[in-house]
Amino acid sequence: MSVKGVNKQVADLHDSFPDSNEGVKASKIRDIIQSLGTLLTGICTVTTTTTATAADGTIRANATGGAFTVTMPLSNSVPAGQSIIVKKVDAGGNTVTVAFSGGETADGNTTVALSSAYATKRFMSLGGAGWDILLS
Repeated sequence: MSVKGVNKQVADLHDSFPDSNEGVKASKIRDIIQSLGTLLTGICTVTTTTTATAADGTIRANATGGAFTVTMPLSNSVPAGQSIIVKKVDAGGNTVTVAFSGGETADGNTTVALSSAYATKRFMSLGGAGWDILLS
């Protein structure tokens, strides 16, 4: 979906609510824009320890040169429902560890190891309540 398509969906949604319901209209539009966040975020490749941000939609982690850690941002800095994908993009034996900031967890885990070749995890922000793992 292109950004142009997203704009049309938001405009259509805006027109579907009566003017007397401005608060609900604004809330629904904000929810849709936040849920589409991963369409508008970036892709980066990393080879050393790094900290992810809300702007990172996909992190391609190449551990050929050695194991390292990708630290997720606090979930309250990423809109609820927005995801960050971390993919190990090499076949080597070095592990990419995903760690969580501020005592947060993902499905109860303080860290998640990507040790298999091309392992991928999708982490969805709970908007201040940690992270869910959606793709294993």
